[in-house]
Amino acid sequence: MTILNNIRPHATKNGVHIPRLDGAGCRYVNTESVTETAVRLEEAVAERGILILSGSNGLGKSVAGQLAVGRVQKSTGIEVVRLEATSASETRVLTLMLANQFGVPYDPRQLVFTRFCIGAAMEPRRLILWIDEAGNLHRDVLLALRGWHDRGEAQWTMLLSGTGRMVELLRGVQPELLSRADRMIEFRAMPVTESLKFATDLHPRLAATDPALLRTAHESHCQGVPRRWAQLLADCLKYSKGGTGGFNATVVSAALRANVR
Repeated sequence: MTILNNIRPHATKNGVHIPRLDGAGCRYVNTESVTETAVRLEEAVAERGILILSGSNGLGKSVAGQLAVGRVQKSTGIEVVRLEATSASETRVLTLMLANQFGVPYDPRQLVFTRFCIGAAMEPRRLILWIDEAGNLHRDVLLALRGWHDRGEAQWTMLLSGTGRMVELLRGVQPELLSRADRMIEFRAMPVTESLKFATDLHPRLAATDPALLRTAHESHCQGVPRRWAQLLADCLKYSKGGTGGFNATVVSAALRANVR
């Protein structure tokens, strides 16, 4: 689990998890899900509410969250605390990190009292607490989060993002937290027309590629998943060996073979 304090708005590109695309000239693609996330997060901040982003891996939840958080922070200056639950997270870990964040003394022998103090320290703060990969959270962590947000004068906003596993976890062990969510956005694979537009908007060389090749790529592999288009683009750039213009059939075929899962 990692923590980032006071995230500053910054340029984000699709394919953020594909290091090979750094500096490759990718363009930001404003999908419907990205737009809706920004609008709903602004509403959640105004209402001190809870926003949940769910969907399979690779559909752009983290990118949408980064852009939405950056937009809200730029317009309001709101504080942001981001946690990424990369593995099953015990209550002690979250308690220690948030205790450090909010200046609360941490005593592992008095976790209940420490958590009470964290909730009290958070209550008056105007901030966004964003937990990514929230499906990995321990049930006690979810209980603590609900308790902190339920405090009568709580001023902060909760943003949870994760796969369908997160939603099932909430339904199974913390349905009260799920019921308190003001909005829940489900990210889905794009239909063919939107998927092809995403590809051509993503990079000039994809825009210059034969539409028939792009449709083949969509049908055989990408299937409306942004990360798959980003992976395909990275390999097309590699196999075209610094060329310009659209990718030819040989390059696209090689990239598709490399991306078979």
